[in-house]
Amino acid sequence: MPNPQLHIAKTSIFFSLVFILPLWLSVDQKTLPLKSKDFYLRKWLEQDVVYLITDGERTSFCKLKTDEQRYKFIEEFWRKRNPSPGKEENEFRDEHYRRIAFANEHFTLIRPGCLTDRGRIYILNGSPDQIETSPNANQHGGSPFEIWRYRQKTFRFDLTGGDYHQVTGFDKTAK
Repeated sequence: MPNPQLHIAKTSIFFSLVFILPLWLSVDQKTLPLKSKDFYLRKWLEQDVVYLITDGERTSFCKLKTDEQRYKFIEEFWRKRNPSPGKEENEFRDEHYRRIAFANEHFTLIRPGCLTDRGRIYILNGSPDQIETSPNANQHGGSPFEIWRYRQKTFRFDLTGGDYHQVTGFDKTAK
């Protein structure tokens, strides 16, 4: 007489090998885990440069073996983006962190402002040329919204679920 527990165990192993393992092996590069407990390194990767770092850079960073190598990577990351090579001051990096601070100060509702849709657009594009706001729901029952206009781009954010979210499809030039 067959053992039902043994059959279940064999079926589970088979299922794992056939279905779960291929999914695990095909994990998107952006979800590659960072093998460091250093808070600064995690924050740098998951917040500070989340919109700047390329997939290749992210993969390389996560594959580094030591935190010392990761800190050297960070130095090189900013050196490559320095608009004035050879100068210690890096205007690009300084402006980037200024924008993060602004986003965190002005757009934080449920999560850090730098991780919101408005924060992302602000960090990547700077201050909009014009902002149209409707802080109260309109007469047609719509949500409060903001429209940010830049020279070449326009973005709309609707307040839903306690935070402003970018309306997709509102503008074809939106990042």
